[in-house]
Amino acid sequence: MKKYFYVTLVFFTMLNCAKDDDGNIVLIPFQNCLQPHNLDTSSITTTSAVIEWSDRNDSNFFNLEFGLNGFQLGTGDRLNVNSDNVQLIDLEPNTAYDFYVRSNCGGNDYSDWSGPSSFVTD
Repeated sequence: MKKYFYVTLVFFTMLNCAKDDDGNIVLIPFQNCLQPHNLDTSSITTTSAVIEWSDRNDSNFFNLEFGLNGFQLGTGDRLNVNSDNVQLIDLEPNTAYDFYVRSNCGGNDYSDWSGPSSFVTD
């Protein structure tokens, strides 16, 4: 009986519950490395913008990918940064951009990508 209890405990520790778009409860795998949230943009000029986000992992490293509005993840410009904000420079004036961010929680443990979030230069 103890063995069954421990197997059940481990199983439910590795899963989270969530609701799908139809309101049905579904089980999702537990993630140790959570996605960044509160993606935001500030200090937008004609050729630059500051990208910022919040992290729930106390991560020190992040990947940022940005590109023209509507670009596909994996085809944009990727930056490795060590803070929860970065200034993008040499942008085109009056242009719409999208960006994604993910946390690096150490080794090969990455969060899922957050985004896209969008902004338009002046």
